[in-house]
Amino acid sequence: MIDRVQDDALSSRPMPNPMVPPTGRVAVPSALFLRVFVTVFLIVTIISAAITFILPESYASTARVKLESHVHDSTEIINVKEEFKPYDPQIIQAIIAVFQSQEVLNPAMEKLNLPAEWGRKYFNGQTPASDKVLEILKARMSFAQIPNSRLIGVTVYGDDPKEAAQIANAVAESYVAYQRSATNKLGGLPAEFSHPQITDRAEPGKEPVRPNKTLNIGLGVVAGGLLGLLVGGAAAWLAAKQTGRISAA
Repeated sequence: MIDRVQDDALSSRPMPNPMVPPTGRVAVPSALFLRVFVTVFLIVTIISAAITFILPESYASTARVKLESHVHDSTEIINVKEEFKPYDPQIIQAIIAVFQSQEVLNPAMEKLNLPAEWGRKYFNGQTPASDKVLEILKARMSFAQIPNSRLIGVTVYGDDPKEAAQIANAVAESYVAYQRSATNKLGGLPAEFSHPQITDRAEPGKEPVRPNKTLNIGLGVVAGGLLGLLVGGAAAWLAAKQTGRISAA
């Protein structure tokens, strides 16, 4: 009688499902995944934010020069309009080459006394050679045609917004003076570009354009999330595999 009762009690117990692991075996990898994910995510995000705020800020200022001709009658105006090709890359590159020439940049450098200024700022008070200043200046500048117009944008980047604006204006003024002068030695440009004028003077930038803090931090968040998923998933998989081996043993 007692044996029959014991057999009935044993038969009434639910049989374990081999397809469903014990609760403890599931909780360990899940908790490990969460810890690893959060740790990796925070580390990557904090590092990206720290690097972004450590990087030096750069401001941009742009002056715009309109490519004009010095004409006297309506016939010349019609001819100029017919000859002008706003999308001709060769003409645009020729104009940019004039902007970047020593004949244009050297007067701008001398006007602002850049060798002495940058010597105090970047070379421990020693005045660098003009070639070195010219090299740095070219690296800080960019030129682009404003779409569907005769305007060329002269953009200068720098850590000082006021200085960047002064340089952009000085280069634009030097280009205009050079193209209008009778001693133009470069040549090679159509006559309609002989009388340019400045339409927009550069103003000091109010906000830095580099680094893009919002973009950098956003990329850090995305990278942290993806890396956290990858590392956390790998850690959880290894933990589950190890737990399975221990249970089997």
